[in-house]
Amino acid sequence: MVRAAGVVLAAATAASSNTGPRLHIAGGNPQSATAYASGISADYWTTFAAPLRVSAGPVKNVAIRFTCASRGCTFPPQDQPDTVNRVDPASYDVKVVNGTAEITLTIATAAPETVTVLAYRSTARAHAGAVAFTLTAR
Repeated sequence: MVRAAGVVLAAATAASSNTGPRLHIAGGNPQSATAYASGISADYWTTFAAPLRVSAGPVKNVAIRFTCASRGCTFPPQDQPDTVNRVDPASYDVKVVNGTAEITLTIATAAPETVTVLAYRSTARAHAGAVAFTLTAR
């Protein structure tokens, strides 16, 4: 029975090592900023000054997906550097450069509120290994 448990543990360790180093928040959490009526839609837009920064370790050819997990939260179209690709209205993929992925965001919400932005490897299933940023629009 002990051997069976050892085999299970070894399999779980091998599976987790395939995902690479764990993600860590390296900056930009928590933040708050003033929300403004957008003028072109019924939403409030909030621009956060500090980039959301994730340390991904020494990996190559990896993208970190930043997704607004709060209901009704989106990222309005905005200029981003070449390392950032828009996936959908609530998600961006950011290439890891020198072990770090970072993005400066504007969020759109129906009213000023606190939202959660998740960051996880774009290849992860069901947000596995995600880290959470707390952004408050006031």
